[in-house]
Amino acid sequence: MTAMDRALAVLDRAGISLTLVDVGASLEPFRAFRPLLGHATYVGFDPDRREMHTEASERGRRVVVDKAVVAEPDRATARFFLTANPTASSTLRPLEDAAAPWLHAYRFGVVREVEVPATTLGRALADAGLARVDWLKLDTQGTDLRLLASLDEPLLATVMAVDAEPGIDPYYEGEDTFGDLHRWMVERGFWLADLELTEAVRLRAGTCEAMLRPRTKLDRRRLEFALKPSPVAVGPRYLRTLAWLEKVGAPREDYLRLWACAFASGNHPYALDVAVECRERHGDDPDVTELIDLSVRRNRADARRGLWRLARKVTPRNVRRFLTKPY
Repeated sequence: MTAMDRALAVLDRAGISLTLVDVGASLEPFRAFRPLLGHATYVGFDPDRREMHTEASERGRRVVVDKAVVAEPDRATARFFLTANPTASSTLRPLEDAAAPWLHAYRFGVVREVEVPATTLGRALADAGLARVDWLKLDTQGTDLRLLASLDEPLLATVMAVDAEPGIDPYYEGEDTFGDLHRWMVERGFWLADLELTEAVRLRAGTCEAMLRPRTKLDRRRLEFALKPSPVAVGPRYLRTLAWLEKVGAPREDYLRLWACAFASGNHPYALDVAVECRERHGDDPDVTELIDLSVRRNRADARRGLWRLARKVTPRNVRRFLTKPY
């Protein structure tokens, strides 16, 4: 039995079942959700169904909503801009001038505009009989922050983890960017647990054609992935802080849900902290004891496998500092 299997068995025994919400679920369900799908309710949203992945799950509930998610409760439809690459489709119009300096600008080309049914997150979840969101993934091409801000306080209070993909600079009309999203999240009791960069090549297509002279489509794609990239967007992951859980007097179940999100996302150090805090706040019991044991084992295994990180720090300068500094 793997560590994840053990974790899921304990959570099942404790009566913990997560609700995973995937807004912008083109291609397939969010990678971090996959180990949990058989033990959770999964809700996927995407009106661009050209590449929607709808594989059935043996266990757990799967809900797919082919509507655009909007922040305004009175909107029944939304203009959706279908782009050459389905993952770039959005309810916001792409900014051609902003995308033009990048070699992947063709992906943002609008191939069709459609009017699609729209709903809010709150309304869609209520229609599905769901009153909570444990882990929310947003990849909406520019509207992540406004969708979070549209959640009413009781629903937002159920959220333990958020993954988003905001741009660093706006590439859509009125886009929500990372700076605004980060400030909003921190103010509401989340901390930045992980950050991935989305990169692209800063090279105009015309310059590429004239100077590098790719001869085929495959050659152009090779240049797109082989040349020096620069950051264009980020993929932050936020988890609830222990201070926020203490402030709101969170029940034991919320600590276990936060533990599940931290552990499944690979943040085993924080998962250990959450389990220990749960024991301190709500007392010891066999389930929490097993989660602590599982977290300790996982961290020790990670420490053994992560020795290469320590090796990277063994430089002459760091050795001198270690031997000479009083701390």
